[in-house]
Amino acid sequence: GQLVEASRVMADARSEFKNTTEATRILIADADLACKRRDFDQAIQMLKSIPNDNAYATRAKIKMADIYLHDKKNKKLYAAQYHELAQQTQTVHGFILLGEAYMKIQEPERAIKAYEGALKLNPGDATLSSKIGRALITTHDYKRAVQYYETAASGSAGQNEDGTTIELSWTTRMALLHDLAELYLSLKNFPDATRVCEQAMALGHAQRKEAADDLTSIQADVKSLSILADIGQASGDSKMVVESLTQAWTYQ
Repeated sequence: GQLVEASRVMADARSEFKNTTEATRILIADADLACKRRDFDQAIQMLKSIPNDNAYATRAKIKMADIYLHDKKNKKLYAAQYHELAQQTQTVHGFILLGEAYMKIQEPERAIKAYEGALKLNPGDATLSSKIGRALITTHDYKRAVQYYETAASGSAGQNEDGTTIELSWTTRMALLHDLAELYLSLKNFPDATRVCEQAMALGHAQRKEAADDLTSIQADVKSLSILADIGQASGDSKMVVESLTQAWTYQ
């Protein structure tokens, strides 16, 4: 009864707001209502009727993609919505959404291509490099993953429209260094894992000199020392384990 009444109200609203900017919002809400009635084909037809140059086109494509994935169980058409969106918008955000969509359906190779498309539009973006690194790990391409993480950890947050570099926040760089150290550790490359941890420690110390945010940098140091202890344990260096854990305890 409630759904029938809601449909009637929605039909009235669509008629009243026809040819206004509100019409598309009402159409999307009507598509939501069709999904509640489990009439997914009708919802898709409604969403397909929204032109690509409409302000709500992205929202409509994402909604359509969700229907294809969760209700129609069609991974191919789910990804196709994001592929179309990326090709139409040609934006960093569009390619990131495409990459994340491919990762969601366990297609990391295609996700990597999408993220690389975003990276071309925003060269030097460390967050994108780390996304590519994570995707490469899932494909077991550890060599390339290491290269992307090394680039990301020493990189920037991309470029402004005028071509100037956007500085990477120290917390982002720290997270990248920790990810890279753990990757080296999983590859049993103990010297490089140790080197990256020492870089992270140096970054934490530099941050404490520059800013009063002691707590965040101390937490980061404890994480670095914890990884160093893991390196010591994995490499059979008991001295490294004791020294790292002892130093970590001094921060407690």
